[in-house]
Amino acid sequence: MARLLARLGRFSARRPWLVIVGWVLALSAAGGVYLFSGGPLASGFSVPNTPTQQVTDKLSAELDGVGGAVGTVVFQSDDGAALTEAQRSEISDVLVSIGEVDRVANVVDPFATAQQQADTAQLLGSGAPGLELAKTLFDYASEIRTVSGDGTTAYAAVIFDDTQNDLAPEVKTAVAAELDGADIDGVTVEYSSEIANSLDGLVGVGEVV
Repeated sequence: MARLLARLGRFSARRPWLVIVGWVLALSAAGGVYLFSGGPLASGFSVPNTPTQQVTDKLSAELDGVGGAVGTVVFQSDDGAALTEAQRSEISDVLVSIGEVDRVANVVDPFATAQQQADTAQLLGSGAPGLELAKTLFDYASEIRTVSGDGTTAYAAVIFDDTQNDLAPEVKTAVAAELDGADIDGVTVEYSSEIANSLDGLVGVGEVV
């Protein structure tokens, strides 16, 4: 292989214009084939009948929104104090508005989710019979929080109808506009790259952790 590449390199160096013309003709031929027989270009692709694609298709069909891209939104108090009830209410209102954006499948409200976790914990702690397995599973998941332990930070999720590759920029722009225009007093709003069309407002992995 090394000898073949060396010979090819020497040939290209001796006849540079011939090589350039050859590449131009090859590209022109490829463009002609596309124009006469090709379809529209796509930014994403999937391989049918692979195990991964089969799972994705099944989840998309049975569970609303699971097959789409998921963006993370972080709401954090500016003063280091727990989010107030007023701030929580405004955050929930913003998330409701995002849920009405076209091609948004679902929005996970961090406070509603935290309340569901608390209610579940209370039920499992009641000692009712037949809940041993459920309690074990809940204990494993108890470290997954949508609201930080000190109440200063809330993590929401925006679930789209489309995969990240197929997600239209206009949809991301509409969601980002809702978040950028939230203007919640005393709260900083940041979001992940699944939502951002630019670096403005982008939150990194380190900031989420």
